Amino acid sequence: MGGQRDDGKGGTDREDSDLTTQGPTLLVTDAAAWRPHPGATRVAIAASCGWSVRYADDCSETPPPTPAELATLRDIRRRTADAPRRSAA
Repeated sequence: MGGQRDDGKGGTDREDSDLTTQGPTLLVTDAAAWRPHPGATRVAIAASCGWSVRYADDCSETPPPTPAELATLRDIRRRTADAPRRSAA
């Protein structure tokens, strides 16, 4: 979920600048922190905020994680939660 920047650049600007990250994944305001989620539509997003939302031309829904990705994330979460107990021993 992105849009045209204030400097007027957009489109291939990230690639042209040799940026390889995925770009914005979180919107933080003084009222909320928003993360994209499955099924979010432009209509629902516009209805939930008090300003005009701009979108990139190629906005699309991120596919859900695969079973292998979920297993990896759950393992990382478990090991992170266990880390303080291991270091205290």
